Amino acid sequence: MTKVFTPKLIIYTGNACKREYQMKNIVVFNFKPFITKDRDSVCVGETINYQLYPLEMKDYISDIKVRWDFDPGVVYGYAASNMFSTVGPHIVSCMVPHVCGPYLLYDTITVIGPRAVIEPDFIDPWNAINAE
Repeated sequence: MTKVFTPKLIIYTGNACKREYQMKNIVVFNFKPFITKDRDSVCVGETINYQLYPLEMKDYISDIKVRWDFDPGVVYGYAASNMFSTVGPHIVSCMVPHVCGPYLLYDTITVIGPRAVIEPDFIDPWNAINAE
């Protein structure tokens, strides 16, 4: 649920004068952001994809203000991708601005060694028998 407030400042002076100042709209949203990822672990050199929800925030927060920190690497937007080059756990953070202070969201991704490559190993049975 979202509410929009349009505050107004009214000043009454001692000589019965009145001044009104219209302020910018204040948007208060009543939903908590969270992040998802497409998997829990990746190999070195593979890409991990993140998404910020709920998508209704797009109406109130510009995607260039949503900051993902992949350590190393910073990306802006509601969706983010990263490729890690080192093995181990990596902490990913997402900062979502809000009028009452930013939401800081964290996740850990496990990066495992490089993807294994299986190469055929052909043994010629004729040469194996004759070698004995």
